Amino acid sequence: MQDVDGIQTSEYLLETAKEHIEGKIDISTVQKRIYSYYEQRNVRMTVEQETMEADIVAAHIAELLAEKTFQFSPAELQSIHRRLFTGVFKTAGQYRTVFI
Repeated sequence: MQDVDGIQTSEYLLETAKEHIEGKIDISTVQKRIYSYYEQRNVRMTVEQETMEADIVAAHIAELLAEKTFQFSPAELQSIHRRLFTGVFKTAGQYRTVFI
């Protein structure tokens, strides 16, 4: 999904994801590690900012895919957007009012 926007996940996320897949850590721990990883970094380049977005969203996607319920509706799509982009965009879960 991130490839569509030309961004890629970090090596750190890949290592953390492997631990999750192997059952060593749960998705909550993955998310905490990702947030902590980026909070500890003081200087961010544009590329790293995009990697941060990809990492956070990937962790949120993994959490969503593990759920058993899904309802295709505008409210559900808005909820998914909020869950995926919380911690990335201040407007997560809000409808855009401007054409981009």
